[in-house]
Amino acid sequence: MRELAELGIYYQNCVIERPIPSLDEIAEFQARQGVTLPADYLQFLRTVNGGAPTLNFFENDEAAFAIEAFHYLALENDPDDSYSIAVASEWPCEELGRKVIAIAGDGSGDQLIIDPSLGPEVRLWRHDDGSEPEILAPSFEALLAGLKPDPEEDE
Repeated sequence: MRELAELGIYYQNCVIERPIPSLDEIAEFQARQGVTLPADYLQFLRTVNGGAPTLNFFENDEAAFAIEAFHYLALENDPDDSYSIAVASEWPCEELGRKVIAIAGDGSGDQLIIDPSLGPEVRLWRHDDGSEPEILAPSFEALLAGLKPDPEEDE
């Protein structure tokens, strides 16, 4: 997996540094949500529990996405805290009619999700078009490996 220090994770405004979840907390979260999270994503949560990456842009031949922040895992959530995995996952779950895990957002409602019923791929859920989420990266590890600076921020 990519060295997470390379991502330049930082915390400001509403993006707050959260404690790393214990293995028991992760197990309880998965049981509550009825999902099993991919090992590469669990490794990330056990190292960096959310935050805004400096290297925040991912693109492939079909799509591009600029991450505002990775969501964090916690057992106790504020229903108004859109940076919580559980809270951020509610909207795409409702729209898609199945359990998905929102792992990162762009700040405008679009989410990167993992759909455990379909596999470990990271998918882009666009909140306003009603289509099925498209595969952005074949795994969370591949997503991290492909992150680079947002080209629009250089302008």
